[in-house]
Amino acid sequence: MMIFVPTRKIGEALQKYLREQRLETAFYHSQLGDAWKREQLLKRFSGESRPELNRIICTSAFGMGLDIKNVRLVVHWQHPSSIEDYLQEFGRAGRDGKASAAVLLHDRADARRDIGLLRFMADRAVGNAQLSPADALIASNHKAAQIDQMARLVTKNGCFREALVGYFTDSSRTTRRSLSTWLLEFVFAERGVRMQTADCCDFCQQRLISKQGQLAFIGKVLAN
Repeated sequence: MMIFVPTRKIGEALQKYLREQRLETAFYHSQLGDAWKREQLLKRFSGESRPELNRIICTSAFGMGLDIKNVRLVVHWQHPSSIEDYLQEFGRAGRDGKASAAVLLHDRADARRDIGLLRFMADRAVGNAQLSPADALIASNHKAAQIDQMARLVTKNGCFREALVGYFTDSSRTTRRSLSTWLLEFVFAERGVRMQTADCCDFCQQRLISKQGQLAFIGKVLAN
């Protein structure tokens, strides 16, 4: 399991909390000792050294160097600064082709705080790049737009998976089926929500629970 965090401070707080829950978890970041120590930590996580690690916390910038094929779960403590970054990071899971999961945690009530943190980090990175004032403004605006775009994707209503795929493929969602079509599929077909058991996203899970309740009601009506 990999847990992505936006800052070292947040990672250290999470590491402390997990330790208090008796879940000792290594934390990989830029200021972790020297290169040898970081390399040894990676080897333990990849199973090349002992004792092995099956979970690790990492900052977004340095977690990109982790390329472990059997990662089953990737967790984001909050959404990253761009959709492209999110794709690269959750892509750490399931590189061996086996079933894996990606979980993105977010709190609508604290969304402004999370966005503010990402913008602060982006502005600091732009400031450290020693760009001209004009180029710095362009870079800052571009990063802010990417952060806002990712935030909208996370908080919008609808299937998160479809929205994510649509961003990269520029595909539009199919036309919504009518109620009569949906009822015909329920009565005569073996497809539809009765067969839907795979996890997708929070929106789809809530929709599935709601439709299962509707199906139970319609089934009772058709039985009478």
